[in-house]
Amino acid sequence: MGTPVVSVIIPVYNVEKYLGKSLDCILEQTLTDIEVICVDDGSTDQSPAILEEYAQKDTRIKVLRQENKGAGAARNLGFFHAVGTYAYFFDADDLCSPELLEKTVVRAEETDADIVAFDFIRFHEDGVTEKRVGIHADWLPPETEVFSYRDCPDRIMSVINPTPWNKLCRTAFLREHQLKYEEISSSNDITFSAVCAASAERISFLKEELFQYRVGHANTISSTKSAKLYNILTAVTSAFAQVKRLPYYDEIKLAAQLFAIESYLFAMENCVTDFNATACKEYYEQVHCQFNGEDFAGVTQEQLRNLKKWLFFSIVQKHDYETMQTLLSRRLIVSLTSFPARIHCVAAALESIYNQNRQADLVVLYLAEQQFPEREAELPEELLALVADGKLEIRWCPDDLRPHKKYYYVMQEFPEELIVTIDDDLQYDKTMLESLYRSYLLYPNAVSTVRAHLIVLSETGEVLPYRYCDIVPLE
Repeated sequence: MGTPVVSVIIPVYNVEKYLGKSLDCILEQTLTDIEVICVDDGSTDQSPAILEEYAQKDTRIKVLRQENKGAGAARNLGFFHAVGTYAYFFDADDLCSPELLEKTVVRAEETDADIVAFDFIRFHEDGVTEKRVGIHADWLPPETEVFSYRDCPDRIMSVINPTPWNKLCRTAFLREHQLKYEEISSSNDITFSAVCAASAERISFLKEELFQYRVGHANTISSTKSAKLYNILTAVTSAFAQVKRLPYYDEIKLAAQLFAIESYLFAMENCVTDFNATACKEYYEQVHCQFNGEDFAGVTQEQLRNLKKWLFFSIVQKHDYETMQTLLSRRLIVSLTSFPARIHCVAAALESIYNQNRQADLVVLYLAEQQFPEREAELPEELLALVADGKLEIRWCPDDLRPHKKYYYVMQEFPEELIVTIDDDLQYDKTMLESLYRSYLLYPNAVSTVRAHLIVLSETGEVLPYRYCDIVPLE
């Protein structure tokens, strides 16, 4: 048997429920000239027996074993033994099109590509599917079919979706650049994907969904990320160090910065469950230190192209851990008031508050006793239902301060907390509280708003009445 066209490398760890179907997907490929290197990563279920059974039936399967070191180490071991012209990293609990290897090899040969990426589908056990792109073609010049860092130098490290299984790679290219997976328990693939893209001379892609990624399997890498923030630091730091050695690093420096910022902030937003935990403290301090180092000097909002990311980056860059811990400890309280003629509008306004991306810790409605002499007996049932559900507190005020009730009393009761005042007859965009909260974190000593009225002066310098003021929407 000569050199196989593709070496398919599969890390295997406790996937007895899915392993057979996944192996069938590879063995039934229309491209048959392949070797399948399965690396048992210390499985404790029936996975090793299933591998042996398949190896007995198909000589293209090679089984390697190692103590449990994680998928990154397993992929590296498999690749060390690979002899195919191309390498494809597959996962042992996923599925794929029977034409995946044939189509990607044909594309690689047609375009002389180091990497061929493709789209994929995420599927859940309940049958729900979601389409995902393997490459951000919209970041490339129009009609691009083959590209490299020269075509998108500021986004090259993020242009390919950072997964191991959405790309076919030329083996010689990987060995020439000594590209490997980080041998960590999670996030081992983001370094590999980012540095591959930065190093490749020719990258091509297929706008076809050739792979099906299983969501929710307990032994998948993604299920462990919340407990392993430090792996993100290792992966990103390694990627930065590797691309710095490239002779054209200055041309792709922004790409490295954006890759790191997006990776760090994504982990902080999605993997941090307790900011007071030791792991989070160490992670935040390291990221804060890096954001204030030479590698991230001069990053601008225009370069990040996203206000939310820019605010998040600026917040972490500005505040050390102790300051951030103090800022995050304050509760977010939404306060409003009403009167008899508009009390029936309140529940609808509050519905938009309960649907916010960032939830309030407390919602308080201040009402004047003299306007509702019978108190709760005069309130709408839907409002009382919110109180019964614990979503709303009603405070009775001795004096009718009119609209000023919504800030005067709450600031007396909660002088150290964050107060957002709203009107009782408006609907609010679901991002409002999140936007205000981010603004507070960046400017904790300022008053933040999503809409303001610009005070207008007359020709003689007098302040004109409120009705003459201009509305100023703020982002």
